[in-house]
Amino acid sequence: MTNRKSKKDDQEQPSNQTLTPEQQAIANRVQAETSDWETIREDEINDFSLSISPLDLKHNFPEAWKEQIEYRFAFRWCERIDKRVDELTRGGHPVTRWKICTRTTTPFLSHYIDKMLGCIARLDQILLFRPWERHMIEKDAKNRLVEARVNSGKPENVALRSAPEKVEAYSGPEYKIGSKDEVQYEDHREDIGDLVVEE
Repeated sequence: MTNRKSKKDDQEQPSNQTLTPEQQAIANRVQAETSDWETIREDEINDFSLSISPLDLKHNFPEAWKEQIEYRFAFRWCERIDKRVDELTRGGHPVTRWKICTRTTTPFLSHYIDKMLGCIARLDQILLFRPWERHMIEKDAKNRLVEARVNSGKPENVALRSAPEKVEAYSGPEYKIGSKDEVQYEDHREDIGDLVVEE
């Protein structure tokens, strides 16, 4: 008796030559999949709640939360794409850079490390950190920039942009022009004479 494969069996087995690297990676995982389920410990059941986001630092990573509220480290999530991770960990100025949470960089979080990736991964995100002092340097610089933009739009600052040196500008309800005020204006631009339009 001969053991022959059916056409259906051939169709279910993908050809390695026709797959892209991404497809091959998925195919490898499909072939390695088993019907066994992991054993869930009691503490894992107690910690699980759909009402708490898997990215919530306070409830899911209390050690990281403690470091953050005690101003030792700042944490943030980053999309788990190599380009985005590189932007935050290698790009820009050294003050703005983050580091990936690993067993080496954050040993106090080692029990949260994903065994396959070697980092803390949840959903499609990866956890990053940096010293609190560096975090505040960038945050303060951003706050100053925002404040400068807000202040540049205030009426007194807009008026002062084109005013002579000795002129002071004020804003607020107490400086509002009312019906009893006399408004004077001098145009110091050159007199261009009458405008003549030729037809």
